[in-house]
Amino acid sequence: MLADVGTTSQTLVNAGGCDSVLTTITSYAPNSAIIINETTCSQSEAGTTTDTIFMTGICDSLVTTITTFTPINAYLTINENVLTVFPNGMIYQWVNCESSFSEILGESNQTFTASSNGSYAAVVDDGICIDTTSCENIMGIGIIENNFETEIKLYPNPTNGLLTIEMEGSFETIEITVKNDIGQVIISKTEPITIFNVNLTKYSSGIYFLHISADNKSAVFKVLKE
Repeated sequence: MLADVGTTSQTLVNAGGCDSVLTTITSYAPNSAIIINETTCSQSEAGTTTDTIFMTGICDSLVTTITTFTPINAYLTINENVLTVFPNGMIYQWVNCESSFSEILGESNQTFTASSNGSYAAVVDDGICIDTTSCENIMGIGIIENNFETEIKLYPNPTNGLLTIEMEGSFETIEITVKNDIGQVIISKTEPITIFNVNLTKYSSGIYFLHISADNKSAVFKVLKE
């Protein structure tokens, strides 16, 4: 306490009759207040806590810890088959949502150009917290022409050989033609349903063109056989 500060003297007489003067100097040491600022990636850990550290022989210390929640709020923008992740200035890793968020090797830039249809996301690291964007679907790769006025899904593209085509609407018959890169017809067939397969497994790797016709409408897809 501040009232205890000062110097006091006391005379002590020992057994031999000699006096001793005991001088006590009392200094004021105020309680210390320490403030610690922290950040967290978990909103449940945000807030302020206060702890008192009790010290023997000296005054106590009051420690206040202020924990602030700092979310990254990562998100994507899309321009055709090019995805860009924000915020800027972070560490990035692109992942394939269709294969359990596996990392896409070599894709750690802020932008990612999809070479095949699929679902993609980015993992963003600011050095403290990590956030993953929502997945975005890329479906338009390989479309050369489509006047069906509805979406046609063709996957996977690139493919190891077996393609799946999904069409919207109802058609009596659907005509399918596949040509190689010099224009030769290698597959020609009709389908009565709007979900069907095209098998290229017996053909060599390269570029093929898939033509779909029904009810005076048509679509053309560029397919890469790996």
